[in-house]
Amino acid sequence: MFEGVDLSNAGAAFNVGSSTIVNTHVLLRNCKMPASWSGSVNSSTPGKGSIWELYNCDAADTNYRLEKKTQFGTITHETTIVGGAGATDGTTAISWKMVSNADAEWIHQTLDSPEIVRWNETTGSAITVTVDVLHDGAQGGSPSVNLTDRDIWLEVQYLGTSGFPLSLFATDAASSGSPFESNYLATAKDQDASSATWTTTGMSNPVTQKLSVTFTPQEKGYFHGVIKMAKASYTCYVDPTLQVS
Repeated sequence: MFEGVDLSNAGAAFNVGSSTIVNTHVLLRNCKMPASWSGSVNSSTPGKGSIWELYNCDAADTNYRLEKKTQFGTITHETTIVGGAGATDGTTAISWKMVSNADAEWIHQTLDSPEIVRWNETTGSAITVTVDVLHDGAQGGSPSVNLTDRDIWLEVQYLGTSGFPLSLFATDAASSGSPFESNYLATAKDQDASSATWTTTGMSNPVTQKLSVTFTPQEKGYFHGVIKMAKASYTCYVDPTLQVS
């Protein structure tokens, strides 16, 4: 773990790593990078079980830079293709670009987003948490293809036990319920369409969808959302905002 480290004396093409080692977790947070930095947190594909992450590390005054790499793909920040509920750093609209590779597969080989966290005040009543997503339906060669709940889904950890900070989980993956109830043979269905507005620069057939889960918190506190993507060799944009209704 590297936090608050000045790496500005390295070269502009400096890579934090070039590693395929398995079961490794490397994290950089709030670091100063070399001028005009063009490198990567890991220039290789990480080995099995490895996670390489970079948060808020830049050579200038940019506070949303993100790069996460695993065996199953890469997630980076995006400032052109943005929308949904409108995640922002206060000035710049941002989204997360999730690009899976050929190793991604239902159900456990997933490209997992960073956590999205939100405070919850509701107890004893059901709430619905939603995340907007965008993708180009022409990626598979078809004119417009929806993503299903076996391709991408939202998993939320929330305080669902009264009297204790014991969390429960909710997901809209196929055979939804507890994430541990999902199964390899679950029948896929399209994730719901979304009316959210996005910038769709360069897309042939933009498709807007949303990931939603409903649950009943029993304690006030933070809940944590993660988007899981299992569709291989695909690109999807996520608005990293947990909308509550």
